[in-house]
Amino acid sequence: MEQEPILANKITNSLLITTLDRNGKSYTTTALYEETVSSADKATPVAHKPILVELSCEEVGTESLLGNIYVGRVRDIVKNLNAAFIEITPGVIAYYSIKDNPNPIFIKKQGQNAVSTPKISPPPYTFRQGDEQEQNAVSASKTLPPPYTLRQGDELLVQVAKEAMKTKPPELSSNLNFHGNHLLLTTGNTLLGTSKKLSQGRKTHLKSLIAPLKKAEFGLILRTSCEQAADPEILEEVSHLQERAKALLHKALYRSVYSCLMEAPPTYISQLKRLKLQGLKEVITDRQDVAEQIREYFSENDSQQKYSSDNHHMEQIREYFPENDSQPEIPLRFYEDSNYPLVKLYRLEQELEDALKEKVWLKSGAYLVIEPTEALTVIDVNTGKSMAKGQSKEHYRKVNLEAAKEVARQLRLRNLSGIILIDFISMTEKADQETLLRALRRFTSKDPVPVQVVDMTKLNLVEITRKKMKKSLKESL
Repeated sequence: MEQEPILANKITNSLLITTLDRNGKSYTTTALYEETVSSADKATPVAHKPILVELSCEEVGTESLLGNIYVGRVRDIVKNLNAAFIEITPGVIAYYSIKDNPNPIFIKKQGQNAVSTPKISPPPYTFRQGDEQEQNAVSASKTLPPPYTLRQGDELLVQVAKEAMKTKPPELSSNLNFHGNHLLLTTGNTLLGTSKKLSQGRKTHLKSLIAPLKKAEFGLILRTSCEQAADPEILEEVSHLQERAKALLHKALYRSVYSCLMEAPPTYISQLKRLKLQGLKEVITDRQDVAEQIREYFSENDSQQKYSSDNHHMEQIREYFPENDSQPEIPLRFYEDSNYPLVKLYRLEQELEDALKEKVWLKSGAYLVIEPTEALTVIDVNTGKSMAKGQSKEHYRKVNLEAAKEVARQLRLRNLSGIILIDFISMTEKADQETLLRALRRFTSKDPVPVQVVDMTKLNLVEITRKKMKKSLKESL
């Protein structure tokens, strides 16, 4: 079997932020383009055409709740679901799994177990003095209801973990997450974890480095970017995140129900935070407000700047980007040609329509059929107009590899999540099936949302799961 040349690839990203009008509504649209420069001998680089890999549309005036932290009030408890429904703002009720949240942070507790301070409980639970009998009962049998039994009217500190999707309400968690550039701090899981992509030597070094500084009440997850980050920078971020979490918990004491203690920034700010560590080439926008926000934060004198309390978005940005971070200069370009809008220049309207179609054509003449259903998403690979010039086995193998790469792109582009079944063209050789699965895992590893390629079934269907976090592109419109 002919081996393909191994290419040395360098990937750069360009981010486009604009406003797109569709069906009488205006959407803040963020498009991420990925450009690959490849070279077989590292001496003759070849730049490939930028490819659209992510596209998000948020209706102007309706901001996402994902990542926001609220003081919520328990409205109803459904015992057969072992869940509660919590009102986070007037009229907005979200789902809260009691089973998945053994360590709630109470702001106000109804009945005899009322508390006056928010308290993070290490597993299994922590109680006031005098509750030893209750604690022992739970230790004896984990099938008993939790000793902190939720009651209507209880007030909890919760974070929106999933957006509302289709008929399902938003989902809440008591495991509060605080994002840094290289680390993630959690309040529910108090362990010190690491990314699977970190080398074993780096994991061991960082764990020993951070352990003396880590607070017992918080957990930390070391991201892949820790591989290249300097030790002092990581230690500084550990201290910053822990102080930030402590400050928010303290602030919660003095806030009333339905208060939003932390609001997630706009989508493009979250993407900038991720991309500035991954080869950001350029940010292009034709919106003055967006350009000003980005320039203001990423200016060289950021730490000396003062932001007014009425600048809503800048408060969000400062909350997510530590002030003491050393930020690289952002290559921002403001587009001002009113005769030929940015949407037209980049064909965003056509790109959006293509991303909503069921059929996706491949260069070989084969095509994909993508059909989201209520329970799962089905993707079918068809040979279409592709013609086999030689052995059909080799032809099918190449078409499947081409399809695997496009499937990985479409998952990101359309933000498809949950269970995904892919019906590739049947291949009888076990070696070809394993090659296809390896390639699919490699392509999906670039996705910022966790993707798991499970396996291939006896019917030659490939099973994939992708974490549900936000609405799909189709739902958002």
